[in-house]
Amino acid sequence: MNKEKSRSLSGRKELKSFPSLFVIFTFALVLGMIILFSGQNVPGFSIYQGVGKSDYVSRWKIYSNLTDNYSIKYPVKWQVSEGRDYQGSSAQNSTLILSPDFNWGSTPGKKIEKGYLVAIKVFPPGTLSGYSADLATFSDIKDIKIGKFKAQEYILKNIDESGNLPPGEIKFETKNNLIIIDGWFSSQNKTEFLDIFEKIAQTFKVR
Repeated sequence: MNKEKSRSLSGRKELKSFPSLFVIFTFALVLGMIILFSGQNVPGFSIYQGVGKSDYVSRWKIYSNLTDNYSIKYPVKWQVSEGRDYQGSSAQNSTLILSPDFNWGSTPGKKIEKGYLVAIKVFPPGTLSGYSADLATFSDIKDIKIGKFKAQEYILKNIDESGNLPPGEIKFETKNNLIIIDGWFSSQNKTEFLDIFEKIAQTFKVR
């Protein structure tokens, strides 16, 4: 009789422990998926991907341009296209960095439907190109630092009607070149993109 009672109690303990094991297993599975996908640029998710804003740049890739002797960092999973004829630009070289979901779009009066594009354009020194502060079409003009270089950042007021003009531009001169970094983004992504745009530009280094 005591043996049967002992077996019965043992069985109850095993049944009680089963839900706990299931909860632990489920938690471990979810945690593993979070770790696996952190840092992945999945369409529809924030560019930060669960990484703190203070350290997410450290995980970016580095693009090096041996022709114009510079390097720049960009988010993981974004694509780089070099030497393309970009927007009929007169730059001697252009490099495009595009988010995976970038789409120029086809809606009349709205240039960008989705995603981000950053274009690095290299001109001979002294070239008169890019935006200038005497235009009244900007919502923001400010001085920023790109490494040791003094730069100006321009943001258009009406992004949806910018046409063939980039909504954002950062412009500065190195010892050998004029550098213009264009930023393309849709109006709904403005706040997030401006942070990314400046951080991409600030990783620019002369080699």
